[in-house]
Parts: sequence; structure tokens; C-alpha cells
Amino acid sequence: MIAALDPSASLPVALCGGLGAPLREYVPQAYQPRLRESLADAHGALQLAQREAARLAGDA
Repeated sequence: MIAALDPSASLPVALCGGLGAPLREYVPQAYQPRLRESLADAHGALQLAQREAARLAGDA
């Protein structure tokens, strides 16, 4: 999923929510150096995703 969302491999990766820390060790080694702590909770990210989905669907 990381490669699909960022084909250029240039963005950091943040695991959010209560499962973020426990799942960190299961992230493939190739992505480990890109892992960062999230800057906020997932609410803002979900709003951005919703806005982008609406834009792509032609609703915005």
C-alpha cells in the first residue's frame, strides 16, 4: 500500500491510531527508514482523503 500511495518513495510514512506502534515491526524493512511519528491524529487525514475523493468524483 505504501508503494501504491507514494510511487516516488519520497514521502514519510506514519502509522496512526492505537495499532500504529504495535504494527511498526511488521512494516517491510525497505520502508522502515521512512517511518515517522504522526503529527496529529487521523481525523485530519481522513478529512483530506474525503475532500480528495469528492474532488476526483467531481463533487467539489
